Amino acid sequence: MSSPFVWRNVALLAVCAIACGLAVRMASPERWTSAAARAGAVAIASAALLIGCVAVALFAMTEIDGGARACWTRAARWSEVRGGLSETEVAAILGPPISHEEVFGAKRWLYRLHPFGDPHEGAVEFSPVDGKVREKWPGLVRSEWIVPRYRGEAANLCFVIASLALIAVALTGLFPWPLSRGLASWPVYLPAAALTFTLAIRNVDPSRGGWGISLVTAGLAVCWILILPPWLMRLRR
Repeated sequence: MSSPFVWRNVALLAVCAIACGLAVRMASPERWTSAAARAGAVAIASAALLIGCVAVALFAMTEIDGGARACWTRAARWSEVRGGLSETEVAAILGPPISHEEVFGAKRWLYRLHPFGDPHEGAVEFSPVDGKVREKWPGLVRSEWIVPRYRGEAANLCFVIASLALIAVALTGLFPWPLSRGLASWPVYLPAAALTFTLAIRNVDPSRGGWGISLVTAGLAVCWILILPPWLMRLRR
């Protein structure tokens, strides 16, 4: 089943789509006579597209993915599990557990109740005497739209998408695109997009801790080495 927040997520996705469309439209060369103004518009459009891609990925992970839909179904039916039910009856309500363990002879089934929640946040324990449910926790499930790990997943997605976008910009800059429209030509503004993606990567870098030497810093340096020399040579022509 869908999450309890499906329409909220749809609305958020629609807002991101509208913002992306407006930002890209504002970056068109006909709207700006100043190169600096268009560079800023391109940077804003790049940021909007990055946020839009993250929003689409999060929507897919919470509303479309089969595992996520199973989590919402388990959370909605959690209240149906009560003491005295057999393993077969619990499996019919919640499905098979993600994992199970045995504690002092009692079998314990573990479930994930939120797509970004802990894999063992829900537990059903069976009595070692008769094999019936004797306890479950949590007693009630309160659905949350934003859980702590949600922000971490968003940051990880932003890091991956921004890294791929920066690599794409670096490779695009290697092609000898002609500047037939002068400062209105889009290759002139590749560094503005690259700067946006670089700042995003540094802001959500999982191993961040300053601008010290790291694999991420080295990767950013390589991308900028690929971007800047062709860009400067193109401007001098």
